[in-house]
Amino acid sequence: MKLLEYLKYIILEQDQNDVDDQYSKNIGRIAPFNISPSATAAAMRTALKKYGKDFQTLGGTGNFVLPGVESEDIKYKPESVERFMQWYSDVIQNPDSVTFRGKAFEGLIAGIFGGEVTNNERTEKDNKTDVKVGNENLSIKFNEKFDPNGSIPLGGVTSSFDRFFKDPENRKKFGYLSIPPRIMRENLNNILFKISNIPDKSEAKNLLYKILNNDDSFGPINWFVFSTLGDKNEIKVYQYKQEDIVNQIIQEIMSDNVNLNNGILGVRNLSKIPTDVFTLKFPQYLKNLQRYKYKITKNDDQTNGKTYFIIKNDMDEVVGKIIREVDTLSDGNKEYQYKLVKLNKYASITKEMELEARNKFVLSDISRFENKLKKLHDERDKLTGKGTRETKQDLDVRIEKASYILKKMKKLSQELGRSLVNEKNKIYKTGVEQDIQKTFGSRGETMSPFIIQQIRKNPDRFFKNFLRIYRDNPKRMKNMEQIFQKIKNEI
Repeated sequence: MKLLEYLKYIILEQDQNDVDDQYSKNIGRIAPFNISPSATAAAMRTALKKYGKDFQTLGGTGNFVLPGVESEDIKYKPESVERFMQWYSDVIQNPDSVTFRGKAFEGLIAGIFGGEVTNNERTEKDNKTDVKVGNENLSIKFNEKFDPNGSIPLGGVTSSFDRFFKDPENRKKFGYLSIPPRIMRENLNNILFKISNIPDKSEAKNLLYKILNNDDSFGPINWFVFSTLGDKNEIKVYQYKQEDIVNQIIQEIMSDNVNLNNGILGVRNLSKIPTDVFTLKFPQYLKNLQRYKYKITKNDDQTNGKTYFIIKNDMDEVVGKIIREVDTLSDGNKEYQYKLVKLNKYASITKEMELEARNKFVLSDISRFENKLKKLHDERDKLTGKGTRETKQDLDVRIEKASYILKKMKKLSQELGRSLVNEKNKIYKTGVEQDIQKTFGSRGETMSPFIIQQIRKNPDRFFKNFLRIYRDNPKRMKNMEQIFQKIKNEI
């Protein structure tokens, strides 16, 4: 039995590896990505303009929704949506797939704001500004563990303190501080302690402000923008004004509660600083975009309380449904499976229809379990400092089980999404599409399959547009006539 289970595991694991490999090839065909942050920003700006999406404004809040997220986004082509899917996959979900992950992220956010990447911070002499939006300079960072109620390191400031006190005028004015000839990260904490204990507190704050709010420290930056993971295919973006950040650092230095580590100065309590937050939402999977051959809708059976998704053909007839089956594992956890049931054996349901219907059901359950988990956490938080041990333990077990199910569902949704991308990108090994692909030689293998599919579906439009290029130029048209004559003689 163990041998059979092992063989089953190997087969299933290999099958998933094949899916992932094919997904990488397919998504690479339509890649908008470039490892250059500047190119990434330009690609996002161009994409948003093309689809009529306004740029995010600095200090803006709410959701910033990319094309393909909303259910009514049927006007976007599948290949367009895949580009936005890939941004999330490459930069957020699978950062090893791109070089300079942090820089690619800066480029992505710069594009959202309609800004530009000003430098790549590759030398010590580079300005600390990452992105420029209008006249505003932004410092942008992504951190999966970012906590808006916690602390955050910002940057090295030892050199700015050292440079300030190397000025003879400053050294003379603040001679009573007995500043050493050279300030290094090892003695910076002592310097901060001395400044915070200046009897005239307003003088101490003004001194710190001069040192921190200049081009050698945080001066060039107008906004600090920190991002972290959100829920399904989204990130949370927190925007802080530089003035508020510097003032909070000064307050923490003055209260001897400074966040300093090896010369890196930061904020110990971000919750004290006003922040403007927005959620950047990416498409989760390819919806039924511009393909009206079938419909997938949710159905709640009131008679037996069951939920399932029904699939309708182009005649609006129900041809099948996706049902949910729940298995209880030996460890007590539950495993959810989503299976296709045809209305009859003659029902025509493509693999694409099945994958899309299954994924919609899974995403619906993910939302349900996220809400359930939030309620459990809220209920558990209310018992802090009160409630019986048994009640708390019971809630902890329920939270653990719900978290396990949610994790499995999200993984399944990702697998279904990749399979759906592969299905929509599929070019059959025989037939017209394969023949068209071969006409482009070796480059046909790396072309977007959507181009080949469009040529197959609309050959007349392709030839009209192609010949129009030559028709408007008599010399080109003459060459084309010679080419056609040559082809005629060869076939």
